[in-house]
Amino acid sequence: MIRFFSIVLTAIMTFSLLIPTSNASAESIQEYEEKIKGLDEEKGSLNNKKDKVNKEKDSVSNKKGTNKKEQVSVEEQLELITKEVNETEKKIKDKNNEIKKTNDEIIKIEAEIKELKEEIKTLEERIKEREKMLSNRLQSIQEAGGEVQFIEVILGAKNFSELISRSTAVNTVMDSDKTIMEEHAADQKALETKEKQVQENKESLENKKANQITEKEKLDGLKEKLKGQKKEQDKIKSKLKKEYEELEYAELTLEEEQSLIEGEASALEEAKQLAQGEIGKLEEAERQRIADEKAAKEKERKQAEQKQAQQKKAQQNKSSSKSTSAPSSSQSKESAPSQSTVASTPSPSGGFAKPTSGSVTSEFNPTRTHPISGVVRPHNGIDIGAGTGTPVSASASGVVSTAGVMGGYGNTVMISHYINGKSYTTLYAHLSSISVSNGQKVSQGQNIGAVGSTGASTGPHLHFEIHNGGFGSPVNPRNHVGF
Repeated sequence: MIRFFSIVLTAIMTFSLLIPTSNASAESIQEYEEKIKGLDEEKGSLNNKKDKVNKEKDSVSNKKGTNKKEQVSVEEQLELITKEVNETEKKIKDKNNEIKKTNDEIIKIEAEIKELKEEIKTLEERIKEREKMLSNRLQSIQEAGGEVQFIEVILGAKNFSELISRSTAVNTVMDSDKTIMEEHAADQKALETKEKQVQENKESLENKKANQITEKEKLDGLKEKLKGQKKEQDKIKSKLKKEYEELEYAELTLEEEQSLIEGEASALEEAKQLAQGEIGKLEEAERQRIADEKAAKEKERKQAEQKQAQQKKAQQNKSSSKSTSAPSSSQSKESAPSQSTVASTPSPSGGFAKPTSGSVTSEFNPTRTHPISGVVRPHNGIDIGAGTGTPVSASASGVVSTAGVMGGYGNTVMISHYINGKSYTTLYAHLSSISVSNGQKVSQGQNIGAVGSTGASTGPHLHFEIHNGGFGSPVNPRNHVGF
């Protein structure tokens, strides 16, 4: 960009110094032809540079597209992870309910075990009494000689009826003993069975609880893992957003560079046309000089002939007259041909003006916390609070390099300037409307749009930036504009 302005200035200075004169030579024309050749070479170099910038723009555009796709993919993954986290939390809640239910069952069965122990204690006492009674009975039978006692009881009957009665009594006693033995065996078996069943139920419930706790721990681990994945995806999402913003900024810079290249090419073409015009002027001046010299020589020849004729006539008259008359000679002095001049290009505006009415609502701040994102983001300009539709004018004369939507800037106009030997770029963002187009020349104070709140904006205002040396080097606008 600096080279561009140096070329223009060099061309202007060259054209203002190389004023065609009457002694213009082929050497001067050759210098201009060499200048044109150099300008053509510069244009070729600019075309290569333009191709390179276009490729970089395409690359940035492709990266933006890839970045957007990755952001969409991350969003989808976040949705899936969030859904899975919610499902896992529901499973954990259900599992906690199951564990609680199992705990309740364990408490219940422990109560049953307690009751069973009381029953066992009672049963054991009853069994103990039966064993004691049976032991006493057996001991009595043994002491009485075993089964002989029962025979004696039967044979001691006095009549048949008493025999029947005694036999029945003996059978009843024997059946009673048998029943006691059977009940004793049944109680022991039932005790063992019930004790075993309750214990098995308790072990089953404890195993069930242990499994449930293990499953819950796995779910807790899965939940933490998913949370970690979600956190990682959030980091990726944040990184992608930052990369996208950087790509947008790079795209703005490339568009600015592209605009400057086009402006440089235009200036080179203008310089070439001026040089060609000067060649034409020099050639015309040379033709005029030759014609003037030829006319002067012809005039001198005629004057010489006239003088010779006058001298001859005078010699002839001398012999017939004593008086002599001095021949009159009227020689006009030729003035040098007039010189033409080439006007120099007037210098541009000497500074910047406030682009819209209103008061400053936010200052230039490289460490400002963004009001929407909440993260530290440089505020590369000054915000001027004004109602939607308030006219916005060019802060200085220049060429529009960008006019359109620019990401978070919303509707944006960027203008390239060359002031007092330095290049600048001004930026006007969040516009509600744009009234200029790319490549358009604008004057200081000319309307370029209206205040709005497009893009990442919290309300109607003008975001105004000044970049020193082209877009990408923001400076505090207060250094150049009185607010």
